[in-house]
Amino acid sequence: MIKLRCRMRCRSFLVLRGGLGFIITGALGWTNIIAWHFSIDLMMAVAFNICIAFLYEALPEELSMRGIVYSGLRLRLPAYAAYGAQVLLFVLVPVTVNQLQAWSGLGRGNIINADYVIMLVCFGTVLQLWRSLTGSLWASIGFHLAYLTIARFVILQRDQRLLTYTELEAGTGAVVIQFGIIVIGSVLLLALLGLLLRRRRSRQ
Repeated sequence: MIKLRCRMRCRSFLVLRGGLGFIITGALGWTNIIAWHFSIDLMMAVAFNICIAFLYEALPEELSMRGIVYSGLRLRLPAYAAYGAQVLLFVLVPVTVNQLQAWSGLGRGNIINADYVIMLVCFGTVLQLWRSLTGSLWASIGFHLAYLTIARFVILQRDQRLLTYTELEAGTGAVVIQFGIIVIGSVLLLALLGLLLRRRRSRQ
């Protein structure tokens, strides 16, 4: 029950931030939703993607990075240093794998550039904040899954998507909504919440 609540709260939080992103960008004239797409095929695709993302992305990454790695770092380092080291490792893993793929002739999985690295730093930070604030890995797993789902079926305009929208400038959805409002906004909000909780505990 606790696991389910953590995941549902994180998903609801992220859905609200995604909705807020479209409201803000829509009010500014930067995006315009022109069609909604609801179908059994879409729901099945989303459900299948969630299962795959849970098994191959969210679960192993959170268990390793926000679980084993961070817990081990906290035994030797203060919280701020463990935070930084965990985020650094979270960035280094995909960058290293990408380079190994290139050297082996398999082709690069992602384009490694400054934007990608910044995204990983911020994403790793928000996932660690969820883990620390709730004390549960299921919170970061829930946010991780919800983020991937929204990115793939809402922000990125793939063949199977929840909605179709136009952009005043190309990349508005990915940069402003996905990165700015969802990721950066979550980092700021969760960091503020953490400071408020810490002050309350110190007063008590």
